[in-house]
Amino acid sequence: LYKKIDSTLRGNVGAEVAAAATGRFAIIAPAFPAAGRTMAAGRILVGGMPREATELWRHEGDGRDPDLAAMLAAAGLPTAAVPLARSRDPQVARWLRDRAEAGARGVVCDAATDADLAAIAAAAAMLTQPLLWVGSAGLARQLRDATGAPEAMEAGSHPAPAEPRRWGKGPVLVVVGSVAGVSRGQLDRLAGLPGSSRLEFTVAELEAGAVAGARLDAALAAAGNRVVAVTTQLAPGANPAQGGAALAAALGRLLAPRLAQDIGAGNIGALVATGGETARALLTAAGIPALRLTGEVEAGVPLGIALGDGPARGMPVVTKAGAFGTEATLVRCVEALQALPCAEQETAWTTKPGR
Repeated sequence: LYKKIDSTLRGNVGAEVAAAATGRFAIIAPAFPAAGRTMAAGRILVGGMPREATELWRHEGDGRDPDLAAMLAAAGLPTAAVPLARSRDPQVARWLRDRAEAGARGVVCDAATDADLAAIAAAAAMLTQPLLWVGSAGLARQLRDATGAPEAMEAGSHPAPAEPRRWGKGPVLVVVGSVAGVSRGQLDRLAGLPGSSRLEFTVAELEAGAVAGARLDAALAAAGNRVVAVTTQLAPGANPAQGGAALAAALGRLLAPRLAQDIGAGNIGALVATGGETARALLTAAGIPALRLTGEVEAGVPLGIALGDGPARGMPVVTKAGAFGTEATLVRCVEALQALPCAEQETAWTTKPGR
């Protein structure tokens, strides 16, 4: 069983991991080195900075102890530490086995590189006890080689093309609902691209709807626009941890009818959604129940194809966590989507369920 957690330990990590660990030995390694998240002495570092000193933790830490082992212990799951030197020890598999056989409930592993995570995964895969793997995308990337898991899972009943194609000549719609400073810097860089139009709305403007909708319609219809970026701004003094959800919901309400109409007409060629709540709201508004992942623009920034039977079926979609990436990440996302082969919706995607 793999329990996905946030690489900066946001959310109810302690309670969720403790519940999932019932009857299993927990291998806990949240590091995601490719995205700048590492772990040393049991503490998360973001770009080499202690996580508790970052913007993310100030907004969403809620005064909690940032120590992972303490979070787990408070939830009833005591763990042993696996410092970096032990993670890199050729005998780490034997050490893990001894702890598991002695009745330990789990271990928290330091990791600074992908090679460290690969070594942890390989060592833990040798254990015979039922395991709970706990980590971000960093550890998950190592499990295929370590465990022999299949490369991909079936997409179930949701139909979609096998490869992403940009729809028509419509612009790439980039929606930035995250209030993270990283996303704001990426948006500023994106605004410098030729053919980019940036629309920034307050919550009040989004709620009013009519004026914001007219501006968005005009930007999507403008012949010279290759990118339309929509973003929001919090009211002065608003709590980002609470205001972010309201912004995402307001964006979803503004975009819902336009996503259905413009996607169906081929007036939006592809979608980029930044911020988890924003992505969730937009995909729901567009009637997209799931994505089939086809690759990554860069580490932690997946490119997928919209699944389901709605008007967005087959559209290429990039999602990105608000605090992921460098200043050039959104530009790379747009360039990756614009480089896709172009196909008109009505003629390119004709496969229907059962045919």
